[in-house]
Amino acid sequence: MANLDFKAMLEAEMPGAILKETFFGTDAESKATEKCFWIRATEFRRVSEWCLQSPTLILDWLENLSVAQVEGDFHLTYFLRSTTSNQRLILRQVIVAGKSGSASVASVADLWPMSERMEREAAQMFGLVFTGFSSSLTWSLLPAGWVGFPLRKDYEFPEVLFPEKGSG
Repeated sequence: MANLDFKAMLEAEMPGAILKETFFGTDAESKATEKCFWIRATEFRRVSEWCLQSPTLILDWLENLSVAQVEGDFHLTYFLRSTTSNQRLILRQVIVAGKSGSASVASVADLWPMSERMEREAAQMFGLVFTGFSSSLTWSLLPAGWVGFPLRKDYEFPEVLFPEKGSG
């Protein structure tokens, strides 16, 4: 958001929605860094709607949804872009996992249709549950009968991943 003060704009609309502001990545040539806004999880859906509908922003493209498990919690990072102004914004929310390791996240697939595929991958690999997800979460990345979520820190891979046909 080079020309716009996203933080001031959002604080005016939804005070307290931003938890903190950090830098994300570094461009080796210019040494420039991109700001990443950490959004309160309870406000993330509202902030997402505002980013898409704000006539000043019009962040109409979700470039990527990245998930990382940090000390048991899940950090979801959304890379948004405006196809009209080419402005880019990075938003992050932290989802605290329950005692069972389960975590629930509001889906944004109705706002950015591309996120449906990304949410499906996060569900399969990390076990996240996206509330309000409109499509069925059929498994497409893992073989039928796969148990567990292979990108979680506590996942233990089975000794035999793909048994030979006719064995066992």
